[in-house]
Amino acid sequence: MNDLVLPDGLVATLISSESQRGLATEAGAVADYLDAHRDVEPLDVSRMLMRTREIRRFRALIRATGRDDAIAALRAVAAGTPHPNATVSSRPATSRRVALVFPGQGSQRAGMGRGHYERCPEYRRRVDEVNAEFIAEAGIAPLDYLLDDEHVEDVKIVQPAIFLHTLGLARMWRAAGVEPVATVGHSQGEIAAVVESGHMSLRDGIRVVTVRAQEIEKLENSGDYPPCAMAVFALRRDQLEDRLARLTGWAELAVVNSSTIHALSGYEDVIDALVAEYREAGVFAQRIGVDHAGHSARLRRHGKVFSGAHAGLEASSFADGDLMCFGATLGEPITPELPISDYWSWNLRNTVRFDSAIATAAAHGIDTFIEMSEHPTMLLSIGETLAENGVRAAVVGTGNKNADAAAEFTRNLSTVIVDDTQFRWPTIESGSVPIDFPNTEFDEALYWAPVSAPQPVAAR
Repeated sequence: MNDLVLPDGLVATLISSESQRGLATEAGAVADYLDAHRDVEPLDVSRMLMRTREIRRFRALIRATGRDDAIAALRAVAAGTPHPNATVSSRPATSRRVALVFPGQGSQRAGMGRGHYERCPEYRRRVDEVNAEFIAEAGIAPLDYLLDDEHVEDVKIVQPAIFLHTLGLARMWRAAGVEPVATVGHSQGEIAAVVESGHMSLRDGIRVVTVRAQEIEKLENSGDYPPCAMAVFALRRDQLEDRLARLTGWAELAVVNSSTIHALSGYEDVIDALVAEYREAGVFAQRIGVDHAGHSARLRRHGKVFSGAHAGLEASSFADGDLMCFGATLGEPITPELPISDYWSWNLRNTVRFDSAIATAAAHGIDTFIEMSEHPTMLLSIGETLAENGVRAAVVGTGNKNADAAAEFTRNLSTVIVDDTQFRWPTIESGSVPIDFPNTEFDEALYWAPVSAPQPVAAR
């Protein structure tokens, strides 16, 4: 964020108080001031509030293009009614522990980065930088997939493009003022999560994701197996395992996202038949954008080609890292004691335990989870796992494929801003201060015990 101008270009005005009632009163006072002083711009008011007032626990963030928009949103906060350009905290802001969540392959689409590339400078700079590293290291340009709606679906480009895209989104969040303490990685997304947290270099990350994608393509085109696929089902594990026990064709459990969301790998005809069967029964079932049997027994015999050693890693072990990183390979934190070469083979072979990774992160105090994706895919699973573990946490996406990229990012950013006392506000540029700006509206509260007349003491 630059000088209280949000990523979508709207002006941010933060109203705060020590109570919801005080927040409403304060919003009303600022609205009255803007209404009465037509020569004062909302940005001037926003700067003054930020320079002269302590940010208190109950907050409302107003996003406006001009005075009339700002006044309308402020009036809504004062009245306690919703407004599309006002994000209001429902509880006092606290010091949040934020994790950036990196999903794996499955929901991607060609052109998924174009909106952010055009509207978000920090995203653009980061993906340009990493794309140049891909060209130098691997001779490929995954940025083409992010910007071209018509790009062919080729796993050799798709997986590097997901890696590139999620690193760009992470940079965007951090540049906006969000300070994560951890990352969480799901399947292939764990490669980007490990790089973003500092446990592995960018160059080694590029090597792992590039060689992995190349070897997957070789395997799928070898002709040794029938075509394979993956699909997600809204079923409990015992329900899926009961169905698999009665299945003649090959499919097996590949992913545990949460207690009621699982994915299977198997032969394409078997997976398609199961998807059709459960849809017919009214159960959510959907093919994932993957054309190989990830996280299955089929990959065990090919473990060496997916190892870090085969990718030519420079590092012999994971680094300590700047942030914690929780991986769904084991459902545990990444530490230097884990064997870095074998780990990336396990990552593609093992059943994904995303549920365990989220539960472990929550046990380490993470209470805000932000998904790095163009469109949310993991929010429901995260929320389900947190609820089952009795954890009250914020679960936030980044984008929505049906909305403007910068506008949706700003809306999600706003929910973090009003909740997190650790949010890093930008340096405020100098500007004129209206001399008759209203004083802070304080709540009236009595803190003294009521006075009562002294009672006579009986003589002894």
